Amino acid sequence: MFSIPGLIIGGSPRSGTSLLISILSSHPGIYCIPEEAWAFYPTDHNDEFEAFVKRYLVPRLNEAGSSLSDYTIWCEKTPRNVLAFQNIINFFGPEVRLIHLVRDGRDVITSRHPHDPSRYWVSEAEWVWYVTEGLKFRAHPQVFTLKYEQLVSQPTSTMSEIQEFLGLKEGFELSTWLEHSTIQEHSAWYDGVRQIHAGSIGKWRDPVHATTIKKFNQNEHARLLMESLEYEI
Repeated sequence: MFSIPGLIIGGSPRSGTSLLISILSSHPGIYCIPEEAWAFYPTDHNDEFEAFVKRYLVPRLNEAGSSLSDYTIWCEKTPRNVLAFQNIINFFGPEVRLIHLVRDGRDVITSRHPHDPSRYWVSEAEWVWYVTEGLKFRAHPQVFTLKYEQLVSQPTSTMSEIQEFLGLKEGFELSTWLEHSTIQEHSAWYDGVRQIHAGSIGKWRDPVHATTIKKFNQNEHARLLMESLEYEI
């Protein structure tokens, strides 16, 4: 069913997963599915899980046709994947690789979505849920836990780590990644993909978010997660 291994990305919505897959798609050895497949919806029944994969993932991979064999690895990104990491590992076995992308919860919960910029998109409870589930696999050898802030502040060293994690022979050409990326637009962005920058770090500090941030800081589970991830609070 799968001629080459897979890389699957998950994390809380508004954590930068779309930027990550856009960067990954610039690598000549990675075939990135351009749209979220929603193929790994969590279920305790393996037969249902397999049916989801066949129904939603396989057709996406088939879009690559015979050229899929020209790649080293395929990649799919849906934030909710993080809730299905165990089922994904069970289904694909030891060859699959997963990336859990984590971002400062305060920037996540104050990030607005192009679909409805009049409101916040992720609550502190949702951020806690997604991150908690993902961190269960923090020590798993098939899972790479990546902080968004590391990705945008230290892209060269970060992508070198990912190259090693994926076992790729070629590195990422970050000086030209934007022109080679096959994912230039995404519903998560207001505009098309832009160069890597750290301008979104700490946007939660804007006084307009004060009430939301106060509520976040009063959430004991959120505070504990922030501490475990070594974010200053």
